[in-house]
Amino acid sequence: MAFNIEQAGAFQFSNKLISLTSTHFLIDSTVYSLSGSSFKLFLYLPSMPSSAILDDSLILAAIGNSLLLWDLKTHETCDQPTHKHLESQLLLWRGVSNPIALSLSNNLAIGYADDCFLGYNLDGSIIFNIANQREKPIESIISKNKLVALLNDQSILIIDISTQVEILWENFLTISIGKGDFLLFGCADGKIRNYDNGINEKINLYEIMDHEENELTIVSLYSFKDFIFVGFPLSIAVFCNEEIILSFPLENFACHINFIETHCLIAHPLKSLATLYTLSESEEDNYSSDFEEESPSPVYEENEKTEEEALSLETPQQDITVVMNFEPTSRILNTSNPKLPNKSKKQKIQDKPVTFHKKIKSSGYGIKQKPIKKTKNLLSKKYIYPTHLPPPSNLQEENLFPKDAPLHNGPIFNIQYSQDATKLATCGNDAAFIVKLPISKYKGERIPLVGHEGPVTSVNWNSDCKYILTSSLDNTIKLWGTSSNKPGECLLSILGDFFDVKFYFVDKFIAASQGSHISLYRYKLRDPHYKDDIKRLQAKCSYKEVHNMVHPSAQNISKFACHNSFYSHLMLFAGSNKIISVWDVDKDMEILSIPTIHRKPINTIRFYNGSDYIEPNYDFFNIFLTGACDNYLNLYDIRTPNESIGCFVGHLNTGLNLGACVSPCMRYVASGSEDKSAYIWDIRTMRVLQRLRGFRENTNDIAWNPMHPQICVADNEGHIKFFKP
Repeated sequence: MAFNIEQAGAFQFSNKLISLTSTHFLIDSTVYSLSGSSFKLFLYLPSMPSSAILDDSLILAAIGNSLLLWDLKTHETCDQPTHKHLESQLLLWRGVSNPIALSLSNNLAIGYADDCFLGYNLDGSIIFNIANQREKPIESIISKNKLVALLNDQSILIIDISTQVEILWENFLTISIGKGDFLLFGCADGKIRNYDNGINEKINLYEIMDHEENELTIVSLYSFKDFIFVGFPLSIAVFCNEEIILSFPLENFACHINFIETHCLIAHPLKSLATLYTLSESEEDNYSSDFEEESPSPVYEENEKTEEEALSLETPQQDITVVMNFEPTSRILNTSNPKLPNKSKKQKIQDKPVTFHKKIKSSGYGIKQKPIKKTKNLLSKKYIYPTHLPPPSNLQEENLFPKDAPLHNGPIFNIQYSQDATKLATCGNDAAFIVKLPISKYKGERIPLVGHEGPVTSVNWNSDCKYILTSSLDNTIKLWGTSSNKPGECLLSILGDFFDVKFYFVDKFIAASQGSHISLYRYKLRDPHYKDDIKRLQAKCSYKEVHNMVHPSAQNISKFACHNSFYSHLMLFAGSNKIISVWDVDKDMEILSIPTIHRKPINTIRFYNGSDYIEPNYDFFNIFLTGACDNYLNLYDIRTPNESIGCFVGHLNTGLNLGACVSPCMRYVASGSEDKSAYIWDIRTMRVLQRLRGFRENTNDIAWNPMHPQICVADNEGHIKFFKP
């Protein structure tokens, strides 16, 4: 027995919302009817649901603050798909918070809202209301009077509906019902296990097969007759009697795969594409693992881009990279080094009286020399950032401030680790600080950066962590010394209505945003080794604006990003029109314009910065993360800007400028949230792995420790908290 597979259609989608039954399938807010290998438009939901489930006759959808249930049978005679509100609404739950549509089975509708599992008959009578003190569910099924739910933290929760006795297992990725009402589980280690959901609460959990590919992440499971279908991010496998009978690769990364008898619906988030396949049994034994996807069927796209909206490129996309592997040709970058004094001119020797103004040092003969103290160099130690550990989830209580005192009197806007992880720079509504780490050792010791007369909006370290930049709403940016005789001393102050500031081109420039402009300043600092305070204060620090860049299409630049740890000629400007401009500083021109899918102006844009404790992969430096007040985070690669390579949802961001960043190991994405918690996603599956709780206010910014597997979260109340795996 073998299987044949054929592609039936391809569809554009935006919300990664797909659901499949034997008669219908849902993509975003559009329902299609399915008959064999043919399909047609059936109807539209009133608005985009956050989650939705179909069976052959019903739709359960979470829209806004309501859970809605409709009957599909009333629309079978419709000649045209309707855009109006669906008729025959069977059930309506209004006024609930963060509803989730979980499952439809055996005339039961199961949803989740207000931290409770809700079960209703189709006549509206309630069956159960079970409180949940754990993470939110992703999916759920009902089997033999048991509610089985997959939670956000990759654990399986089994609840007996009659007794409400709970069983919890960890490290699972997906669930399904197999032959004989056996429950199938896809584990985080790539193995498939089943559970005999029988009487007497007897747990029979055992391994039935392994998948021997390198990709072990299981996306979905489905059992049909004697076959088990397993969906992986890059392939699909069919098992029969614990042996693989079919395996075929997927050209595009898959995050959702739905099976139903002879159909398969796959969501490819990196391409914003959903693909429908038909599976058919064949008596021939000519099946092969060398399956290649056929040329795609016509793509159904509601809002096709016009030629004017298409991306414009001055150079081929594959040639665009942030690493400057050529000699700069422009006057801007070529003259970036400060002028050195002309050594050809002989300095005039000044006449000095022979007086003992200074003590004459001894030659040292007969005096015991003091041993030379070697300075510590943390980067020289053979330490490697651990990349195999799970995401941070445990609060480090030893690193809390004494008596849980806040660091700032008010919200914290921005935090950043130094590259050696010995200091943390923070800024907020009152001031900016440099906090010595770890707090368990230094007991909250900090260096205040005093001088701004308004809220401080951003902080940025230079490449060797000896200086730090701050911008403030008092219309100044300031440069501070951190390793001189006077740590925390203001060395330079530049006037201007600046909102964001960064070091650029390995500390050769100060880049600052002002309106729709980005200004580059060259600067010269005095010798930090002056021991005489009078001479140190008399020595002047200077700066000069040498270049100005303008966003070509936006009225304001909300945020910008650039690399400073290596020479890079590219900068990213996030405009108020939700378009990212890629600017080539060497050519002094925009080389790429990236329209984003954000519905509001971008308030976060950050490159992946890596770590000094990880072997650098320069391809990763082309990846950047964007966020806006629309509950979305998007991951882009500057070399392939036509589409997002990742979309992360689950957090709440509707009004504040929240920070987000990629971990040094390139495995996780983290973000603040307006629901008094912080979120960590798997960068490959885009699933929420951890929700960091314990905050009394919104979490504004987040930063990964470049040396240790630790994350720091800053909240709107002035606290910072550290978490470890």
